[in-house]
Amino acid sequence: MPFYYFDTSALVKRYSRERGTSIVNALLAKRGKTAVLGTISITEFYSAVALKAQQGELTRDDWYSVIFKFEAEAA
Repeated sequence: MPFYYFDTSALVKRYSRERGTSIVNALLAKRGKTAVLGTISITEFYSAVALKAQQGELTRDDWYSVIFKFEAEAA
């Protein structure tokens, strides 16, 4: 089974609208493909999303939605 390794910057694109989001989503939509990420990417993801919230790119509700969706998909 083929795997895609996602670093933190690609992972964040999955949950926010920015340049490259459509590419990441298209890769994840392919059948038979699995995304993998390093353990450190989880911590970095939370930090990156928190920074987006602090900078006003995400509302508090959006932040909660992103975290909830990430945790559901990563489980």
